[in-house]
Amino acid sequence: MNGYIKYLFVDTGFWIALIDQRDQNHTIAKQSLKPLLNNYNICLSDFIIFETLTYLNCSLKRHDLAIHLIRQKAPESVFLQLMKQQKIKRFSGS
Repeated sequence: MNGYIKYLFVDTGFWIALIDQRDQNHTIAKQSLKPLLNNYNICLSDFIIFETLTYLNCSLKRHDLAIHLIRQKAPESVFLQLMKQQKIKRFSGS
């Protein structure tokens, strides 16, 4: 290792694929999560969180998944659980 901390900004599409089992990229997103967490500090913004929730609620009509993400009770809430464990860095737009 060269001494640099490696950060990776993970956009909405990855989180949607990870959460939505019907997404065509779900399997690869699920398989990629652990290696990403082991090799990078994952970053995301408030906008990505809101965009993911909006997509689940409005486009997929999966209000249940959006609510579970907010309440952090479902296994699909992986990115919020990881934020609590400080494995993901969040950037605020304010």
